[in-house]
Order: sequence, then structure tokens, then C-alpha cells
Amino acid sequence: MPKPQKSKSKKGGKGRNGVDSGSDDDGSNFADTASMGSYALSEGSTTVQDENNVDESSSEEIFESKLKDAIDLAMDKSAATRTNALKSICQGLLKRYIPSFLENRHATITDIVEKSLKRGKVGEVQAAANLSLLLGIQLIDSSEEVYKELRGSMLQMISDGSQPATSRAAVASALSGLCFIAGGELAEVVDVMKVLEAVFLVSTKESVNVSVDTLALHTACLSAWALLSTLLKPSQIFDTINSCMKVLRGLLKSSDVDLRITAGETMVLLLEAVYEYDEDYEPDDFDGLLTGLKQLATDSSKAKSKRQKGTEV
Repeated sequence: MPKPQKSKSKKGGKGRNGVDSGSDDDGSNFADTASMGSYALSEGSTTVQDENNVDESSSEEIFESKLKDAIDLAMDKSAATRTNALKSICQGLLKRYIPSFLENRHATITDIVEKSLKRGKVGEVQAAANLSLLLGIQLIDSSEEVYKELRGSMLQMISDGSQPATSRAAVASALSGLCFIAGGELAEVVDVMKVLEAVFLVSTKESVNVSVDTLALHTACLSAWALLSTLLKPSQIFDTINSCMKVLRGLLKSSDVDLRITAGETMVLLLEAVYEYDEDYEPDDFDGLLTGLKQLATDSSKAKSKRQKGTEV
């Protein structure tokens, strides 16, 4: 099928490295010229020639050149261009493990992430959050440095109720991942868990009506909290299990099925840790808890079937 002709009514200037970045409010051309997607990061062909006809070093040079372009465009004035660039960098880091390439650029990329978190809209913030975690994974030996540089901005965004819930959810997930691989002392892990807990505790208040996006935020924060809880000692979890169970049982009453499912999963995760410390521990009203969890399992199956049916349609 022939490609539709591009409109001549909008003229975009040249971005860094002579790449056309589109108009100031439209980064659509970026996807055709400089994204890692246009390079075809899959094990197929590149935009230059079939990979079967280039040696490994040439392929690596092409890949790194495109990645450099994307890093440059992630600092562009156009929000759309920055967002596309961040997504492209993420695609690249998902395809290849390149710590040596990133080592000398990690300060630049970290700065890009922080600025995008502070000034970006939802799409840009989500892409920046994803990039922060990918950078930490790629630079696992320097991940603690990446974490320390970004934790302040990320914690502030998670706690800022004026920020979009979807942005805060993406940052919460990314921060928990970074803290998990590079958080350092357990005291730091506990501090991050407290910030996350302060967010999802709102859902335990039955009188509070929250939006769908906010419920998704609470679910993301609870899931992030659960991940970090695996870093605690069984004895630490045992000391707080009764209060945790009270909160989680309150979340089981949520109107949102995903939040209820995550609460149930978190509950099981904590109980497994507690049984390592005290195999005779039994939660209050254990029979009632089992009944509630069985109902939760039914809700989970129904929700899954409904989503699958919607996908098929």
C-alpha cells in the first residue's frame, strides 16, 4: 500500500544531528527518522540494509548511532519528540545489554529522566520512569548511584496529590524496582515503603470516593510496597503482621477488583514470610479470611475471563 503524502502545511526544523524533529508540538516525524523503532531493533532488518549483509561490529555501530540520536532528541524542546525519544531509548535498552556504552552517558541520561519527571506530561513521565529502571538494570554495578540521584524527585512525585494519578503510578513502580536492586540499607527500604503505604491507605477509608485512575495508583503502590517487603527479615514482618493484615483486609473490600487481587496476593506473601519465623502463627478470624480469599479468587477468575472476552472481540 502506498504511503500517504505528508502535508506541506507544517514545516519542522532540523533537530540535533540534522534529524527532522517535526513541528514544536508534533514529534510524529521522529518515529520515521530517528527512533530505535525505525532502526528495527527486532532481530529483523535495519533501515540501512538487511542485517544478514552487515557484520556484527557494523550492526553495533548503527545501533549505537541511533541510540545517540535518541538521547539527543530526549532533550528537545518539543514534548512529543522528547516522549518518543525516551520510548525509543527504552526499546533499545530492552533489546541489548550495553553497560559499557551507558557508563559514560549515565549522568546525561539520569539528568534527562529527572527533567522529564519534573516537567513532562503523563506520557513523558511514564517513559522517563521506565527508562530510570532500565538504566539501573543495565548499570547494575552503578545502580545505587542512579537510585540516589533520582529518589528525591520520584518520592516527591509519588506524594504529590496534584500530579496525575497515572504518572504517580508509573513512578511508584519504577522507584520500587530501583530501590529493590539498589536501595542499600533496610532503613532506606522501610522509608520508601512508608511513602507508598501513605498512598494506598486512602483506599481503606470506605467513605472516600476515588477515580479509576486513583484506584490504579493505589494498586501500583501496594504492588510496589509488596515487592520491597520481600527485602525485610521475617522477624520484621512478624512484628507488624497484625496491623498489615488489618490494612489488607480493608483493601479486600475495595470496589476495584485489581486492588482486591493485589491485596490478596500481598497478604499471602506476608504470611509466607511470617510462617518462616513462626510456623504456628494464625491470623485473627482465620476462617473468615479464607472465605474472603475464596471469593476473591472467584472475582479474579471472572475478571480475567471478562478481559479475555473483550480482547477477543
